[in-house]
Parts: sequence; C-alpha cells; structure tokens
Amino acid sequence: MARVVSLNKSITSILVEIAQEQGKLNIEDKVSNYLDRGWSRSSPENESKIPIHHFPTMISGLDDYLVYTDDAGTDFFIIPLYLTNYFQLYKKPRINL
Repeated sequence: MARVVSLNKSITSILVEIAQEQGKLNIEDKVSNYLDRGWSRSSPENESKIPIHHFPTMISGLDDYLVYTDDAGTDFFIIPLYLTNYFQLYKKPRINL
C-alpha cells in the first residue's frame, strides 16, 4: 500500500502543476479556496491557513484524522491511504482539469 500512496502523491503533484500552468490554480492558494468548508476536522480558521503546496510536501499541519496539530509548514505528517481514498470519493474539488 505504501507504494500506491507515494505514487498518488506524485501523480497529484503533476496534476496540480498542470493546473497551475493552465492558470486554474496557484500552489500558493489556500486549499479552502477549492474545497468546501469542513473538508478537515479543523476549524475554518485553520483550514483557511493551509496552502496547496503543503500537502505534497506533507507539512500541512494536519494529522491522519485531518485534525489541526500545528501551523502549516511546521509539522511533517504522511496522510494514510484511507484518507487519500476519502478525498477521492467524497470531497470533490471545485476545479476541472
């Protein structure tokens, strides 16, 4: 499973870069610009602080239950496969590639 998760990160990073090149997003944008409020188990205030580029680098500041643990950019954490699948199935982003 770990290999699949790492592959997902690579593919997601490539797709994010393509979307950025097409002007559909900026990796400095906050994740909450593209996902509805409540996409994590953190307060809306904390959700609004996390930029897109902190997810592929695993420093979003969220733990494996998407609970705020530290400011984005300061806490290294790997999101497990079951949460990756959760986002793919239930939390559709508001961007079309």
